[in-house]
Amino acid sequence: MTKVPDSFKTMLFPKPRDGVAAVYAPLPIISPNKTITLSEDTKRIIRYKEMKKFINNERCPVCSGQLDGPVGWDSATAYCRVGGGSEYKAYYIFGNSLPDWSITTLYTTHFAFEIESKHIIEDMFLNHLYKLDLSLNARNRQSSKKKLLEYEGSRLMLKGNLTEEQLLNKIKLFTLFS
Repeated sequence: MTKVPDSFKTMLFPKPRDGVAAVYAPLPIISPNKTITLSEDTKRIIRYKEMKKFINNERCPVCSGQLDGPVGWDSATAYCRVGGGSEYKAYYIFGNSLPDWSITTLYTTHFAFEIESKHIIEDMFLNHLYKLDLSLNARNRQSSKKKLLEYEGSRLMLKGNLTEEQLLNKIKLFTLFS
């Protein structure tokens, strides 16, 4: 049985291995630093410039405003510069001309219609159409939105220059044939 020390001053510690400090347990193995080769770095710079140029050429489908947002070498999250992220936002992946997902919101007098499109394969999208009540605050608006339509097919896009009556008629037509 080992003797318990009376105080901190009387405790005995093992001798230090390096002469400076005692080591009680082995230190974890440090993984090597992740490095990017020069060729990979130049490839990423070229991809970044292409992605930046692509996003600068893209336009908001609602108001034709320029898109803005963080752009990386492999992806970009863009939103409408004029109407903000509440009007249009999308996520693009390098090499694809269509967004991986997008959310478009069309506002009317008392309601807003939100179109969510998620890319599946090639030209196939999973589309959701929601109706939002504008009399509610933003938090309750999202939690109480009503799904009007869900289908797989081509990307659902409605123009922003439609009148409220034209927009409601188009939505009725989509829900009728879905």
